[in-house]
Amino acid sequence: MSVSLRRAQPFGRYRRNPLSALTLLLALGIAGAATAQQDTHVWVVGSALFGPQSFYEIAPTGSVVAQHGISAIGFGPAVLASGRDSLGNVTLCITAGAPPFSHFATYRSGVGVVGAGFSVSGGTVRAMEADAAGGLWYIRVGASTAVVRRLANGSQPWTTPVAVGAFQLAPGPAGGIWVANPVNGTVTLIDANGTIVWSSIVPSLSTVDPAADSLGRLWVLASPTALRRLSWNPAQGQVVVDLSITAPAPLVDLEVDGCDVLCATSSALNAVLLFAPTGQPLPTVPVPLPGLAFAAPGSSGDLWVGAGGSVARIDRAGAVVSNVASVPTPVNTGDATGVVLANVIDPGGDPDGDAFSNRREWRLGTDPFSASSLPPTVSVSAVPGAAPPVLNVVYVDSSPGHQSASYQLGVSASATNGIPLGPAGTCPIVPLDYDTLLSISIGPPTNLFQGFSGTLQGGTATASINLPPGIPPGTLSAFLGGVTVGSGGVLIAIADALPVINP
Repeated sequence: MSVSLRRAQPFGRYRRNPLSALTLLLALGIAGAATAQQDTHVWVVGSALFGPQSFYEIAPTGSVVAQHGISAIGFGPAVLASGRDSLGNVTLCITAGAPPFSHFATYRSGVGVVGAGFSVSGGTVRAMEADAAGGLWYIRVGASTAVVRRLANGSQPWTTPVAVGAFQLAPGPAGGIWVANPVNGTVTLIDANGTIVWSSIVPSLSTVDPAADSLGRLWVLASPTALRRLSWNPAQGQVVVDLSITAPAPLVDLEVDGCDVLCATSSALNAVLLFAPTGQPLPTVPVPLPGLAFAAPGSSGDLWVGAGGSVARIDRAGAVVSNVASVPTPVNTGDATGVVLANVIDPGGDPDGDAFSNRREWRLGTDPFSASSLPPTVSVSAVPGAAPPVLNVVYVDSSPGHQSASYQLGVSASATNGIPLGPAGTCPIVPLDYDTLLSISIGPPTNLFQGFSGTLQGGTATASINLPPGIPPGTLSAFLGGVTVGSGGVLIAIADALPVINP
């Protein structure tokens, strides 16, 4: 079996290279499936200089689904932050009035404001992050300054005093929270119990909001071009700078996508700079609209950008892939696309209800917010009474357009790290480790592996594993996986690994 592969950058535009079946799973790509899927709705704030603000809900097509007005009080509102939870709610924090007060309002797509919201007593809010269960962390500034943890039921299990400053928050490791204070240059890590476990100076800490990845590591800007990644080392009881990068131009916004690629916005270049988790620069994304202010990665791999008076969805080559929404002075005040929720805050969640966790979907290249975007499945069963033992294998890819595509199955002895397919070791990832068993199973047909490649019939294929005689039951274990190959040899889907033990 011979295929050609489009591969250059994850979820972007791919170039084609010929591959043999033997190396198929070493360089597997999934561009076709990923770029065809839809992002969840995007929420941004539009802010006129001397006029009312609105909270905009934007569909993947670029159309404005809803425009929620924000009531002005006193000198008018200042929207501080927004975040998502796994129930599909988006929370907005508004500070307004003279003297100022802070109020939280929760919205749901297609509904608008839900619940009564709540106001903060004893101070105003300077920054906010949502959690997976509908709770919040926020900075309260008043007679004293503190990080407050507020659960969905309204209770506040802890309040942690911190120094006065221009605060920023980001999700931390193990359910904790990062606090950055550009006024005194400190970064603080608070654990899930409200205890400060580490705090230190980061020289020249910028006022640009930091961004966290799926491992709880924090990207900060230590100067207009100096990127630092902070990582908590529990064995040492301290945070270390595990990566330093110098950007080619000043940055104004930091975000992390579902593959833990850093997306750094440069207004000076009117482009988005991409860096792999290894620190390796990836191809820069030029933005076709002037006045770039922010770039938020979407759940299907595209970027949502705010520029001038527009919000647009672009691909990793910089081409607009949906209509442009008219939003005056768009501002990304938090988790605009839900990627922070799905990648960092709640990687084990399943907001689209397709039985695959957010983290598995990121690794396999499907959209964690779309129930129609799900990986193929493999199942195995023993043939009763067969001697030597025979295992029947069924591969199913029910995605539209895949019913008559080609497929390839493979078996490996382990599925620990998998095989990263994106540039610089990023996802999507084939969840099989490359070893001798995998080489044999994806090579020329053998008596051991029957029907491991071919054409799907109505999205389904059957195969078999014919085991040698004389092996005691339960003594061999391996992992079974598969891929779907689309038109022109483009690989379009990855199945999750299935543990298999001989009967």
